[in-house]
Amino acid sequence: METWFLIILVLLIISLCAFVYMVRVVYRQQLQPLSYDVYLEHINTVQLGPYYVSLSNKLNEKFDQVDEQGGPVMLGADGRMHYAPIKHAHKALTNYEAYFNTGEQKYCEIFLETVDSIIAHGKDGVANSWIYEHYCAHYAGQQVPWLHAMAQGQIIALLCRAYVVTNDDRFLTFAKRAVIPFTRDVKDGGVRSVDPVRGIFYEEYAFHEDNKQHHTLNGMMSALMGVFDLWKTTQEQAYKKIFDDGITTIRNNLMSYDYPFCSSYDLRFEHGQSPVMQPRYNSVHVAHLKIMAVFTNDPFFNLVSEKWSQKFDSRFNRWCYFLFYLDWKCHDLCNDFSNIGIIEMLRVYRIRLMKRILNRKISHNAVRSNKGV
Repeated sequence: METWFLIILVLLIISLCAFVYMVRVVYRQQLQPLSYDVYLEHINTVQLGPYYVSLSNKLNEKFDQVDEQGGPVMLGADGRMHYAPIKHAHKALTNYEAYFNTGEQKYCEIFLETVDSIIAHGKDGVANSWIYEHYCAHYAGQQVPWLHAMAQGQIIALLCRAYVVTNDDRFLTFAKRAVIPFTRDVKDGGVRSVDPVRGIFYEEYAFHEDNKQHHTLNGMMSALMGVFDLWKTTQEQAYKKIFDDGITTIRNNLMSYDYPFCSSYDLRFEHGQSPVMQPRYNSVHVAHLKIMAVFTNDPFFNLVSEKWSQKFDSRFNRWCYFLFYLDWKCHDLCNDFSNIGIIEMLRVYRIRLMKRILNRKISHNAVRSNKGV
């Protein structure tokens, strides 16, 4: 009897230690501090400098899987591999940043080759637009594909820079076509949604279903960076209006994203869903708001950026966020189980797991490449 008691006690102690270790690991992962370097000095000059958020850490990343045209692919919500426009855009913008900062021609050549490849991956959309469809596996079960304002904006940004480097009107023509979805509602093949209360949003996840618009903050701000570049390059007031409409919406609604311990990724909680809050995206918001402040010369954006940068300085806030994170994950699991059943839930989580494994493999290979292994 004593032997069994000791065995059970040891198992309980091991289980408790494993649980504490797991909580500690998750806590550290979720609250790992991040910061993003930003380029502000070229915003108010005629010159198009590097992309506003530095991507230099991605310079030597290699695509783990590519399609027949050499473009990166990612696992989609339908369980298949699809072209990943944002990854491709980051490669182009990273090499432009390196070219701008060093003047080395090899980076310019890679930049222009990548831009040509990105153009080749686009397709015709409504009203002669040029679009890039998205299949993100994070939204497994969602109707695919959808348009992605952030992808459109970043591609506009790199097309404008390719035009500046080469003076080739072809790049500017594609940039002007890529901005057309910002003038069309989601239901009409665009990325714009008009909220009667909140205003005009450019949706990172331009879902086709009614009442599905999440108003994602970092995606909206990233999209506006590309629109700003197109206005700066052409000085056409139509693009300035698109930009101004978006800035007005962000300013009027910014505090709706403000929670006591973390800024919210989007406004999906208005549809009865749990808010999404992650320290990583809080850091992205902080960087983007600094850029918006210089774009607009409005100190309000700097004030909010400074406030949000201090969210995780407090240990109390960090633990509040961590408890929220655990509750959110449990709620997410229960919600999936009740809404889609055990079989579909397992399929969804299999897709998400595959995506994480692929991403980890890509990161591991990039590290090996950087070390020359």
